[in-house]
Amino acid sequence: MSPSRYRAGAAAGVAILAVVGCRADGESGARAVQARDELAWRTKVTQERADKDREFATSPSSPVAAIERFAPTGPAYLALDGATLRVDDRPGPATQVAFQPADGSAWSWQAAGGELRATAAADGSRALGPGRLSEPTVFRLSERFTAMAQIASGAFVITGFDARRKELLEFKQLAYFAPDPRFAVSAKIERLAAAEPIKLATTRGLTKSFVRRATLRFELDGTPCTLTAFRAAGSTGRELFVPFRDATSGQQTYGAARFLDLDEPDGGTSTLTLDFNEAYNPLCAYSPAWNCPIPPPENVLKVAVTAGERTYAH
Repeated sequence: MSPSRYRAGAAAGVAILAVVGCRADGESGARAVQARDELAWRTKVTQERADKDREFATSPSSPVAAIERFAPTGPAYLALDGATLRVDDRPGPATQVAFQPADGSAWSWQAAGGELRATAAADGSRALGPGRLSEPTVFRLSERFTAMAQIASGAFVITGFDARRKELLEFKQLAYFAPDPRFAVSAKIERLAAAEPIKLATTRGLTKSFVRRATLRFELDGTPCTLTAFRAAGSTGRELFVPFRDATSGQQTYGAARFLDLDEPDGGTSTLTLDFNEAYNPLCAYSPAWNCPIPPPENVLKVAVTAGERTYAH
């Protein structure tokens, strides 16, 4: 998974889920990486992992730098008072950014005096000006502190980051299973006639709204399996979100879940590639400041998926 996509994973307490998801009535999936393409595939996987490690180590809004999560419902004033980052309900001398709610889930922001650098979270080089908060926005408050504001599952959320957080200063690299083409398979996609709304529980005891978009049928190590692909409620894109647990969860891999991000193929296409080498940890694996969805029972696999990201020890 490329570094730009891990943030799109819907941003794990661990729920006890029944072990289901691989069923005898599933359809087998063929190996998606052919022998002639394996070297290029391994090179791509290795490079993407190195890029992600570099971003985790250097980005002011690195997941391992997250220290706090705020979810105000009314006017909010992000303040930096010495080494304390907080959100107040009224402006004060330490206020850096003022946020105001508008109709529905819309919010706007304004710098509270002084020069403030704001950039798009998806592209750190793209500057954003004050006004409507139309996409996740990163605010560089000082050399040490950064904040990101966004609308997540219909709620306004501010996440604070500290460049001196111990976990960031000690970060070296993430842990992965070795690339294994056996876990890149062709899956049959069965689209649902109508999107089915579902609220997934989260690691902070909340819920996030999604819709069931499709069922993916494939085979791993001779075992027929199924996973449900979701999409964030209200999204008009073609992204598919696949949270899952498997027989490695809580042992070799993060206990709450791992995620896959996919793109739904055109309507005339009935298969897609499911590459578990791109499975990644939810952001809550790196800091309790994050709020991550937990897979429903239908997305728990009996097989051991020894591919992708492993538990991050910190």
